Amino acid sequence: MSRSPPRAARRRAEAAVGLWRQIGSRTWLAVGLDTPATAHTLTGGFEAATQARDEATAARTAEKDAAR
Repeated sequence: MSRSPPRAARRRAEAAVGLWRQIGSRTWLAVGLDTPATAHTLTGGFEAATQARDEATAARTAEKDAAR
Protein backbone atom coordinates (compact mmCIF):
# COMPACT_ATOMS: atom_id res chain seq x y z
CA MET A 1 0.00 0.00 0.00
CA SER A 2 1.57 3.29 -1.07
CA ARG A 3 1.29 6.51 0.88
CA SER A 4 -0.47 9.49 -0.57
CA PRO A 5 1.82 12.31 -1.70
CA PRO A 6 0.56 14.74 1.01
CA ARG A 7 1.16 12.16 3.77
CA ALA A 8 4.62 11.31 2.48
CA ALA A 9 5.46 15.02 2.20
CA ARG A 10 4.17 15.63 5.71
CA ARG A 11 6.29 12.82 7.13
CA ARG A 12 9.44 14.11 5.43
CA ALA A 13 8.71 17.71 6.36
CA GLU A 14 8.15 16.76 9.99
CA ALA A 15 11.54 15.06 10.01
CA ALA A 16 13.11 18.25 8.63
CA VAL A 17 11.27 20.35 11.21
CA GLY A 18 12.78 18.17 13.92
CA LEU A 19 16.25 18.95 12.59
CA TRP A 20 15.55 22.70 12.47
CA ARG A 21 14.37 22.52 16.08
CA GLN A 22 17.61 20.78 17.10
CA ILE A 23 19.73 23.30 15.21
CA GLY A 24 17.75 26.18 16.64
CA SER A 25 17.10 28.01 13.37
CA ARG A 26 13.81 29.84 13.82
CA THR A 27 13.83 31.11 10.24
CA TRP A 28 14.12 27.65 8.70
CA LEU A 29 11.82 26.17 11.32
CA ALA A 30 9.10 28.59 10.25
CA VAL A 31 9.67 27.81 6.57
CA GLY A 32 9.75 24.08 7.33
CA LEU A 33 6.48 24.19 9.25
CA ASP A 34 4.66 25.56 6.20
CA THR A 35 4.93 22.20 4.41
CA PRO A 36 3.38 20.00 7.12
CA ALA A 37 0.71 22.67 7.65
CA THR A 38 -0.27 22.41 3.99
CA ALA A 39 -0.03 18.60 4.02
CA HIS A 40 -2.21 18.38 7.13
CA THR A 41 -4.78 20.61 5.45
CA LEU A 42 -4.80 18.39 2.35
CA THR A 43 -5.29 15.25 4.44
CA GLY A 44 -8.00 16.72 6.67
CA GLY A 45 -5.84 17.35 9.72
CA PHE A 46 -7.09 20.87 10.28
CA GLU A 47 -6.18 21.06 13.96
CA ALA A 48 -2.62 19.91 13.27
CA ALA A 49 -2.41 22.36 10.37
CA THR A 50 -3.46 25.20 12.64
CA GLN A 51 -0.88 24.17 15.25
CA ALA A 52 1.89 24.08 12.62
CA ARG A 53 0.88 27.49 11.26
CA ASP A 54 0.71 28.95 14.77
CA GLU A 55 4.18 27.61 15.58
CA ALA A 56 5.53 29.02 12.29
CA THR A 57 4.06 32.42 13.13
CA ALA A 58 5.59 32.31 16.61
CA ALA A 59 9.00 31.39 15.16
CA ARG A 60 8.81 34.23 12.64
CA THR A 61 7.80 36.69 15.37
CA ALA A 62 10.64 35.55 17.63
CA GLU A 63 13.11 35.90 14.77
CA LYS A 64 11.92 39.45 14.03
CA ASP A 65 12.10 40.37 17.72
CA ALA A 66 15.63 38.97 17.99
CA ALA A 67 16.73 41.04 14.99
CA ARG A 68 15.67 44.31 16.68
